[in-house]
Amino acid sequence: MKVFLTAFLSTPFVDFDIPGPSLGHLIAEEVLNRAGLPEEALDEAVFTGLDDGEAREAFPYRLPVYSGGGTSARAAREFLQAVELLRAGKSRAVLLAAVQTAPALPSHRPPRELLLWAKSRGVGRALLDETLLQGLARHRAFTGRVEYFDLLQPFFLPREEWRLVAEDAIPLADCSPERAGMEPALSSAPWDYLSRFHLPWLARGACGCLLVGEALFGSHPFPAPVEIGQTVPAVAPEEWPDGAAAFALTQMEHPGRPDALFTGTPSAVDEAVFAGFVRNAGDPAIACETINPWGSDLAAGWAAGCSLLRRLGLAAAWLRGEERRRVLVLEPLGGPAGLGVELVRP
Repeated sequence: MKVFLTAFLSTPFVDFDIPGPSLGHLIAEEVLNRAGLPEEALDEAVFTGLDDGEAREAFPYRLPVYSGGGTSARAAREFLQAVELLRAGKSRAVLLAAVQTAPALPSHRPPRELLLWAKSRGVGRALLDETLLQGLARHRAFTGRVEYFDLLQPFFLPREEWRLVAEDAIPLADCSPERAGMEPALSSAPWDYLSRFHLPWLARGACGCLLVGEALFGSHPFPAPVEIGQTVPAVAPEEWPDGAAAFALTQMEHPGRPDALFTGTPSAVDEAVFAGFVRNAGDPAIACETINPWGSDLAAGWAAGCSLLRRLGLAAAWLRGEERRRVLVLEPLGGPAGLGVELVRP
């Protein structure tokens, strides 16, 4: 049976405190509103980034509500389990939500080790700055498109004194070629040129989506649906210690040449290395020319799995353009693990 992703939504990612259950409730209610479904139409709801009590507070309805833990790997596991249940006809609709409630630094390497890792793979300061600035430029261009507010992020959140915010409060918003070059080093070592622009930024927010089976999809007009194709979890072999997500792509039966490739990365350094890895791999199956055409999340909610759901939403919104039929989403899950997901326009 086919599985479809629809009603994908994201709150702004902000640097001020918002309670986790409030974020979870907001995203869950808006997903159902967008889908035009009552809560009783769901078979279950899963909230990664919240504990069981917070998940029940966020979604206090009489249906199974679970906590999916607080890591990107747990979010990926819940996503894969939901897809398999829907394919087997054991579920009709599953709500998935990821909530980043604490500004935890998601990078798995300390700055000095991260830099040495990048340098050993040919990523110098010029390439790192170029990757960062290009990703920011693409993301800014995307936030000006209709799809951004209509499909992905139509939210306003209460701020101090009840002011409202609709866009990400990204500390990188003032980043420019001049500012990137002027940032002081983190230490006195001459090779340590990492700045706050290159490292993960601290933010809170939530993402959500609805997965539905073929039967329900055929009887209800869902907004902006895409079909879930192949889903390939992978653990890279030892000789691929930094390419787990890209390795997942090589495990697909017919990866071909997708219209675009979307990746989730925990820092600008990881993104620069990953882009170079994919572009220089030499395998026609992964020689994709379009990597993150709508920009990078730059680790927004990576630790709680928000990156995966938001990246799926970005890819699904991108597919609504003309002559766009197929896109791949690659998600690193920490260590050698990765996930590849194929999205197809119905």
